[in-house]
Amino acid sequence: IGNGTSRKDLDLTTLQGKGNIYGSNFFFRDEFLPDVIVASDEPMTCTLMKAHSTIIKARPFYTWFHKTGTGSKKATCPEKFATGAMAAWTAANDHQAKAVFLIGVDFFGFGSKNAYQNGKMNNLYVGEKHYQKDENTPAPTYRNWQRRFQFIIKAFPTVQFYHVNPFEGRSPERIVGLENFHQITWDNLQGYLNNSDELVDI
Repeated sequence: IGNGTSRKDLDLTTLQGKGNIYGSNFFFRDEFLPDVIVASDEPMTCTLMKAHSTIIKARPFYTWFHKTGTGSKKATCPEKFATGAMAAWTAANDHQAKAVFLIGVDFFGFGSKNAYQNGKMNNLYVGEKHYQKDENTPAPTYRNWQRRFQFIIKAFPTVQFYHVNPFEGRSPERIVGLENFHQITWDNLQGYLNNSDELVDI
């Protein structure tokens, strides 16, 4: 679960008990304690280990900047991935997931035009510690995220990756069309988890 605005109105508690939930950064603080906590940036990692040490020790905590005695685990991805990509890698590589559902993983900012003009920040935690100060800050170019997810999806061809409720209905150009990548609606995911409905690629 990423922290893009596409997940803002979704009842994520309905996912509990349905599989491993990977929560990014401050997700556990404001939502619920996921099965796995993931953080990528060093400042965010340090804050979590210092200010929320009891909580992160209650669940596996993966980060690129792990420290002995904190309960953290060093991420196994081949280089420093952003948090969302690190979570996807951890699920597929470390935990041998057969399917990975990307929720709130928004590759585009508000008003995005292209890789160099990715619009304004699209994150539920804008303005908080370790995040950009306000929503008018330019969003980072999305080529980095695109390359990482393309690498992951290709590295695990037997794992199915589902982009759930994509922001503005969009997924990165370079991964759309890969055989094991799909876009699905939130309602379709709910039907699949609760009623064994077939997953339908939109």
